[in-house]
Amino acid sequence: MTTFKVLYIDDNAGAEENNCSSFVTSLSQNKLLDIKVIAPNRLEEFIETLVSKYSDYNAFILDLRLNENQEGDEVANYLGQVLAQAIRTEQTTKDRRLVEFPLFLLTSDTKLQEYYNTDISSHDLFDHYFFKDNLAIDGSEYEKQIFSIIMSYEKIKNSFDENEKKYQLHYLLDCEEYEIDIFNLNIDTMMSISEISQFILKQIVLRNGILINEEILASRLGVDIEKSKEDWQSIKTILIEQNINYKGILSNGWLRWWGHRLIEWWDENFSKPLISLNAEERVKRLKEKFNFNNLVSAQPIEENLSTQFWTICQVYKLPLDTSDGFLVNKNYELWQDKEYVSLKSIIERKSVEEGIKLHPSEKERLAVEKSNYKANN
Repeated sequence: MTTFKVLYIDDNAGAEENNCSSFVTSLSQNKLLDIKVIAPNRLEEFIETLVSKYSDYNAFILDLRLNENQEGDEVANYLGQVLAQAIRTEQTTKDRRLVEFPLFLLTSDTKLQEYYNTDISSHDLFDHYFFKDNLAIDGSEYEKQIFSIIMSYEKIKNSFDENEKKYQLHYLLDCEEYEIDIFNLNIDTMMSISEISQFILKQIVLRNGILINEEILASRLGVDIEKSKEDWQSIKTILIEQNINYKGILSNGWLRWWGHRLIEWWDENFSKPLISLNAEERVKRLKEKFNFNNLVSAQPIEENLSTQFWTICQVYKLPLDTSDGFLVNKNYELWQDKEYVSLKSIIERKSVEEGIKLHPSEKERLAVEKSNYKANN
């Protein structure tokens, strides 16, 4: 197994008491990353250090607040975004001194909201961000995702077609050209490997549509994952054998499934279309064909809701019929599924707590549904 060299830059690295070593341990559980920790100093000097000593590293991880530890003379007085911009400049200008590699942000949720979310112009500088508070639980998954993104840079470099002078998206996604042609996914104008990698991650892998996550997969098959654990694993095994799972770049870090291949597989095995059946009918057919005696159909979030599930409530992550959901206000590309929240999540103000805003078109309908909800409860 390949091990990548990663540099972690944190202003607390030189302090007597710091958590840097525990962060490194959490991000090295699978032996995929060999992480070195250093503290930053004045920007111009530090860039020279990175170029002269660490240009052969495969990725950098940056702390967001690099200016918190102000001990000594040679201290950083800038945020992670400033350093990231300087690094990207060294990677992309004509006289660049660094090859392109991923940049990651490691911070707390509070600092992300205060110093990063409000600075939209800097979001494209980083390939992904991770939370320090979650490292103890999610460190192993974070490590796989970092590894996967580093691998994506290598794959993108090799996907450039010298004859056509462009990157081959179907090669990167490991699919046939006809499977994605209808979506007009154009990466020809993208100027950097970072831009392509981030586009595939943020607009395809992390947004349901062409690819779907496990929660959406279970919703469309009508299965309650928690109550069907053993048989659910067997279903996934069958789908993997039938090439329904995504195997392109970033698949080592995120498990995804081809949405259109799932529908084609269903049509090959069952007489009625998947979308026309409710959860109980879908599960009944799966049980009969594959002898899944312990498969349990998913139930609606509330009584009297449809079980013709196709999506999930973005708050509760539970199956939802789109007709029962309320549209989330987001920018959707042609290939991306629209996102919804349940009325219950709105009534209980959980959607507000998570910062989810409804599309303006839902205003009148929501008023009616709230009124009916209160009358019935």
